[in-house]
Amino acid sequence: MHIEAMTASRADDWLAFFDDVAFADNPDWSACYCRVFEFPHDTEDWGEACAKNANRPVMAEAASAGKVSGFLAYDDGAPVGWCRAGERGCYRDGHSALRATNPEQDRTTLSVLCFVVAPGHRRKGVARNLLQAACDDAGVRGFEAVEGYALKQVPIEAGLPAEAELFRGPRQLFDRFGFEVADQTDRYWIMRLALPRA
Repeated sequence: MHIEAMTASRADDWLAFFDDVAFADNPDWSACYCRVFEFPHDTEDWGEACAKNANRPVMAEAASAGKVSGFLAYDDGAPVGWCRAGERGCYRDGHSALRATNPEQDRTTLSVLCFVVAPGHRRKGVARNLLQAACDDAGVRGFEAVEGYALKQVPIEAGLPAEAELFRGPRQLFDRFGFEVADQTDRYWIMRLALPRA
């Protein structure tokens, strides 16, 4: 397994992962295409966009233009995992816990928003390797901190895979990397890792 930063040249791999692999055991979430974190929820209806499969063409165009940031995990040349990660300010208006954070830190904070791992590759360290890549890249790019948003209590919903609601990353994952609780909302621990200054 190896990790690659998302680029426009990887758009086809990214789409293939979401089209056929990412939600093979959870088709109800298959229309997301990781748009939820930037979705303009004040002007559009998320449920309607998913029902009309409107997210795929929007995100396909963005991916092909190099405007989707994150990391892909590959096993034997095929994408098996995804981590959405980017400058925090890019996601403040989307569906996230970001509105509980300090806007003044948006440009200096890398937000790790989502982990999606292929059913056959779960519990094999894929998310751990993706988070490591995000933290390493953040340091190289001059970010001052990395943040994650861990769900406080996982709801039990009939029909969902056990891992589904952990798509933000479990708190134990962030704890393992030395993240600390910076704040919290009703639903999320806001986990923050300060990076060493260059």
